[in-house]
Amino acid sequence: MQNLKRKPFLYSLSLACLSASALMMTAWFPGNAAQIRPPVKTNPAVQTQPSNQMQVLSQKYHLLNPEDPIQPVQERLTKAIVIQMARRYQVPVVLALGLSGHESGGWKMWQAQQPVKNINSNLDESIHSTDWGVMQINDQAHPEAFPLAKTDLEFNIEYGLNYLSQLHTVYQGDLNQGFGDWDQTLAAYHLGHAPKTAQEMHISRRYLKQIQSFLKQENLLQTIHYTVQTGDTLSDIAQQQLGQARYWAQICQDNDLVGPQSIQAGQKLILNWMG
Repeated sequence: MQNLKRKPFLYSLSLACLSASALMMTAWFPGNAAQIRPPVKTNPAVQTQPSNQMQVLSQKYHLLNPEDPIQPVQERLTKAIVIQMARRYQVPVVLALGLSGHESGGWKMWQAQQPVKNINSNLDESIHSTDWGVMQINDQAHPEAFPLAKTDLEFNIEYGLNYLSQLHTVYQGDLNQGFGDWDQTLAAYHLGHAPKTAQEMHISRRYLKQIQSFLKQENLLQTIHYTVQTGDTLSDIAQQQLGQARYWAQICQDNDLVGPQSIQAGQKLILNWMG
C-alpha cells in the first residue's frame, strides 16, 4: 500500500503500535485514492530561479512591485495564484488559502532562496520522502509531478488544488469542523482517504482545527468581498466561495437581494464564511 501525504504513516503497522510522535506523521494517499492523478503540464515555461519566477508571475498576476523584498512579494503572489487556481478548480477560496498557508507555513514556495521542504523519516529515522512547496507535494506519492512541483510555484499550486478538487468528487462529508462537505475532502488530502477509525478521526479533526486556527490568525474567516462574474449564479458562488451551494439563501439575506436571479456581472457581494 502506498504512503499517503505528509510525514510517513505506514499502514502496514498497527496504529496501536505507533508512538505519539509517529501519529503526527501523516502522508498522502493509499491505493484506493491512487487513481486520482491531476494532469501534468508538458513543456511549461519554467523559470527555476525564484527571482525570475517572481518577475514573470508578478506581471502575469498584475503584482508589479519589483523593488519589494522577496518575502512580501512571494506571499502576495502565492495568494493571488491560490485564489485564481481555487476558482479554476472550484475549490472554496478561503479553504484553499487556509490549506496552502497552513501547509507551507505562510504561503511560501522558497525560504532563503531554497524550496520549502519537509523531510519525512521512517520509524528507523531513515529518509522516506520529501514534501515540497506551497502545497507540500510528496515526491514518492506523486512522482509524475516532479521535478516541476519542486521548482515551479504556479505548477505546485495548480497541481495541489486540482488534486484537492478531484478528491472532492470522491470524499465529501461534514465532520462538524467548519468546512461543510469539504471536511472529508481535507481529511482525505491529509490521510489519503476518509477517516475510518477513531484514531484517524482524531488526526483529521486536529488537522482541520489547525487550518481553522491559521485562517483566524490571518483574519480570513470573517468577510469575503466578491465581484459577480458573467455567468455566475448564487449557488455557484456559494459552492465556490463558501463550500456548499445551499448557502445561496444566506448570501441573499446578507446582501438584501430579492431573489437568486437578482445579481448581475460587476455587482459587489459580501459573503460571510459559514464555518
